[in-house]
Amino acid sequence: MLTVVIPCYNEEARLPATVDAIKRYLGARGDRYELILADDGSVDGTQKVIAAAMAGASNVRNVRLVQNRGKGRALAEGVAVSKGDRILLTDADLSTPIEELPKLEAKLDAGAGVAIASRSIKGSEVVVSQPVYRVLMGKTFNLMVQALLLPGLWDTQCGFKLFTGDLARSVFADIRTDGFGYDPEALFLAKKRGARIAEVPVVWRHSAPTKVVVSAVRELGHDVMIVDDSSPDGTGEIADKLAGADPGVRVLHRPSKLGLGSAYKDAFRLGLEDGSQLFVEMDADGSHRPQDLQPIVDAARKSGGLALGSRYIPGGSIEGWPKRRWLLSWGANIYCRLLLQVPTRDTTSGYRCYTRDLLAHIGLDEVRSQGYSFQIEMVYRARRLGYKVVEVPIKFEDRVAGASKVSENEVRRALMTVLRLSLGRWRP
Repeated sequence: MLTVVIPCYNEEARLPATVDAIKRYLGARGDRYELILADDGSVDGTQKVIAAAMAGASNVRNVRLVQNRGKGRALAEGVAVSKGDRILLTDADLSTPIEELPKLEAKLDAGAGVAIASRSIKGSEVVVSQPVYRVLMGKTFNLMVQALLLPGLWDTQCGFKLFTGDLARSVFADIRTDGFGYDPEALFLAKKRGARIAEVPVVWRHSAPTKVVVSAVRELGHDVMIVDDSSPDGTGEIADKLAGADPGVRVLHRPSKLGLGSAYKDAFRLGLEDGSQLFVEMDADGSHRPQDLQPIVDAARKSGGLALGSRYIPGGSIEGWPKRRWLLSWGANIYCRLLLQVPTRDTTSGYRCYTRDLLAHIGLDEVRSQGYSFQIEMVYRARRLGYKVVEVPIKFEDRVAGASKVSENEVRRALMTVLRLSLGRWRP
């Protein structure tokens, strides 16, 4: 029997599709298997997703940690209760597709005790890469691991690993690393036990949050429009597949990177033509949590104007930002409040909802800003026209994927935009 163990921490959005993919694939193969979902102290709706996965499925089980301890500890708890002759460890995003499993199984059939997926050896295929800084960090870490612990292994960090059952239970019973870094410890312990470790080239795709975000928004009953400025990472192709499978998803392809402001204005114009009543701005990089969406929409509907997802009012928060970036954002918002004389505490928030009436009167053709400052100018114009601008607390999480769109030049242009608005050179 095969055991599949998935560590889960706040995976409410990604987990349903992953569970479905695993059930579908292993079911089609006719495998006898069990699926263990190891919840690492999630505080979102992960437990509800797990409960739904377990309903009517006796081979799906839940291991739950009371508080967040890290991926290594979640896996150790899941492996401890496993029954399989072989144990597959895989991440909740299925960056390595479950269809790559036979490659690892072949290595165990040939006598290996562990088969690990690799993005770094000949024959591997990285379809969507991580941000450059993460790639460099990963390669540096793996070089250190090679030098100190596991010579000859080029990618110890890929989350797709297949162990023989008894070996996995023995190794994870002794593991001491709870979080990042559990991989080399587990492999080192396996090697000490005399197990042969086989490294296998696989297809790997950096988890694209676009699909996750769209799925979560659609589950709330809202339509989605994806604006793709000829993204080089395959986002346009992913968006087209989503739109092809769901009439509630549309894609606006543009020939090049034309700016944040023009992207929203083009989408708003199409929505106004189609009769939409509410218009949400939401990033697809994972930083805007889908569970915060409905309160923002409800607040906009009630106010009749603009509702902002705010990081800087009581109840709002930011996770994962370095202090310098927090100071830059916080300072920019103070600058806007002082010069524009608006009480809004988070004018730069990109998570917001406009009413149709506001967008119909705001004068989209007159909005000058194209980048970061677009958000600021829209708040300013809404207030000058007498519309209510309300703020709803959100938890902002540093982007799951992609690189920040805000450069230092963009920040400087935004500061100049605020100055021009304050001097009355651009009037609604």
